[in-house]
Amino acid sequence: MARNRGGFCRRTLLRPNPGEKLVLQRGAVLRGEDRIIRHTPAEFQAKMGDFTQNLDSLFAKSARLEGEIRKQLGGLKYEQ
Repeated sequence: MARNRGGFCRRTLLRPNPGEKLVLQRGAVLRGEDRIIRHTPAEFQAKMGDFTQNLDSLFAKSARLEGEIRKQLGGLKYEQ
């Protein structure tokens, strides 16, 4: 059972309103709401294309930053 610990956690009872949905996440309680978004196949393809392009951009940035970190660590004579 959880204990109250100052500055770390607090034990409490939740009494949601009838019909209210709560989403429990580590360290937070969020009010949940159903949200259904319907896309046509073309809209879905366009959205996935945007996601993929963004993800590719993030992977490229990650690789560039990893190279820079390795270069700087090498300058400090740090080898892994």
